[in-house]
Amino acid sequence: MKIAISSIVLLFSTTALLAQTIQLTGKVTGAARPAVKEIQIFADGRMQSFPVGKEEGTFQGELKLKEPQFLEIKSGGSVPDFIYAVPGESLELIIDRPNLVNRKLEIGEGRIKKLKGIMDRFYSALNDNGINPQERDWVKELFANPAPAAKAIDATLAEIQSQEAFVLEFAPQFKADFQLFAQAFNRYIALDELPLPEIETALEALSKSDLKITALTIPFFREYLVDLANAYASRKLESYDLELEYLKEGYKAQHIAAEACVKYIPNQSVVNFLFFDKINRELIVNGLKHPKYIDFLFAHAGKVITDQFADKVKQLKANQSGSEKKDRVDAFDFTLQDMEGKTYRLADFKGKLLFIDFWASWCAPCKVQIPYIKELEKHYAGKDIVFASVSLDVGKPAWIKAAKEEDLHGTVLHAEGAFKNPFPVAYGIQSIPRFMLIDANGKLISDNMPRPQDKKGVMAIIDADLYAAELEKVLNSHLEALGAESLRSGNGYHVKGKQTIPGFSTALELWYNFPKSLRSEYQIEETPSMAMVLGPDFFKKRQMVITQDTVFGTEKALLKASKSWKGKLPGLDLFLLKEVEHISLDFAPENSTNTDNQYVIQATFLGNTEKYFIDKTDFLIKKVVITSILDPRSGGGFLEATTKYEDYRNINGLAIPHLVNMNNMITLKIAEAQVGPIDRATYRNLNE
Repeated sequence: MKIAISSIVLLFSTTALLAQTIQLTGKVTGAARPAVKEIQIFADGRMQSFPVGKEEGTFQGELKLKEPQFLEIKSGGSVPDFIYAVPGESLELIIDRPNLVNRKLEIGEGRIKKLKGIMDRFYSALNDNGINPQERDWVKELFANPAPAAKAIDATLAEIQSQEAFVLEFAPQFKADFQLFAQAFNRYIALDELPLPEIETALEALSKSDLKITALTIPFFREYLVDLANAYASRKLESYDLELEYLKEGYKAQHIAAEACVKYIPNQSVVNFLFFDKINRELIVNGLKHPKYIDFLFAHAGKVITDQFADKVKQLKANQSGSEKKDRVDAFDFTLQDMEGKTYRLADFKGKLLFIDFWASWCAPCKVQIPYIKELEKHYAGKDIVFASVSLDVGKPAWIKAAKEEDLHGTVLHAEGAFKNPFPVAYGIQSIPRFMLIDANGKLISDNMPRPQDKKGVMAIIDADLYAAELEKVLNSHLEALGAESLRSGNGYHVKGKQTIPGFSTALELWYNFPKSLRSEYQIEETPSMAMVLGPDFFKKRQMVITQDTVFGTEKALLKASKSWKGKLPGLDLFLLKEVEHISLDFAPENSTNTDNQYVIQATFLGNTEKYFIDKTDFLIKKVVITSILDPRSGGGFLEATTKYEDYRNINGLAIPHLVNMNNMITLKIAEAQVGPIDRATYRNLNE
């Protein structure tokens, strides 16, 4: 069914048309009718809404549209319906909503109903070939198996041909619009496999087309435009053989996709519509983390669009907590002398951290910090760190006298010229005390460290670099605190819990044996109101069993779910990554800037970056930040989620969190936990 990319020809008229009307009437039926407050119909690039009566469920009004086109109809839920409408007609809609997942749309007698019958042939042919269009993710099934789409398109074209006289007389543009839908839909489901040249050919064809705003309501055409630009960005980066460091590259993939929209989409109104969604999504998910990307979107979207986000941007700017830490730069190459006149330069300390205290004999606040500095020196004795005091006294005698009186340890130095010395001048030091930390490679970590009185804050920054070579020690301490040895020795892990999000509560139960035997079950608790909206099938128990490389059960997307063990066993994330997945782990860059009493361990795998914040006191995870790179279809962008762990309890030697708070919305509470032998029959095939 593969259609050559170059075969797309977008057939749209440039003639300006005045708005015409369709007399719309309708009714919503079914158990979920009370949840449907309005019917939304997208046409001519704008949304028109029709209120639904509370008692009778009816709606009516004049639907304005300029020409024959597809309409996108939303009646609650996330999945729209599409029909083809012609101005001047009357339209009666009957929408049955047994819940907000399933729906059935019927049209009253008339010529528009006959056109819907032709489109229904497409969906019925899909169903005949194993794809149920009523399922939420039915299109994604076609990504792996596009054959049913080809058969459905062929069947619909044959239906159009059999009714050609009617189509030509009533809606002559319908056939061309359906062919455009078919061609775009074919490529939409095949984008994951298309190489860069074919994607570029499709974009070039798009740029030469007479694209109108009505194209946005052709089924899946809007999604095709977005994913085509995203796939172009992803493949473009691949062609450069780049390993994208997305956090440092400024959201490069998404930026390239946005540039492709501007370059190849010939209709500014279409670009505006797409950029509205991009801006809205970016501000919600990432705020102002990627200013260059946001600036580009604002610069190329219409003022009507950007004005809608002005207050949101103003609020985000007001809430910003300062700029992100920049990459480390070379520290100033100072020249200083000790009491005997020996000269020291930055290179003399290479291979060791250098903590510098700028002080003076006349500075009382400086002297207050000296006992705390001595505590740090004692704590780090024998470690690869040097503590140096740099006096900013004008005269040497006063400096030497005070240094002896205070019994200064470490390396005691003097800056000739006091505050006019090039070293303090380089960092704008005009008042003291002031503290600085330079890494073992002579790079500046901080030129304004917390005062040593804040022992916790100072040690967190020092430890991040000082113990970077001791990652294995940190990990082993974490696994020991977790009680992972109990699992290695053959014991199993059995927990029951409950996960809640606003409006939902899910009962969870799982069994685990190291290294790869897992059974998980979950069931969303049914309530009358949710059953009305979602239907009874939504509340059936889901199960999954993994044994080595075998996966079976009732849970959807089992293969995908089995690719990683992360997140399946609360609190054991790092244990699974290290011991089961054998993922390479390292300290994260945050160790150089965080002021909490924690290590930050980083794992990168399956296109994701995960950072684990481990408490230095008990070595248990307190927070996990997961940055997920999206697939090429999404342009290689990323989403970020945070999980906070609290209330660990020791169960037979294994530390299990009894409360997990995710983004302050999702809460997981472990009600029961046992560690001990588990019958291997627990992991039998659930279908046997």
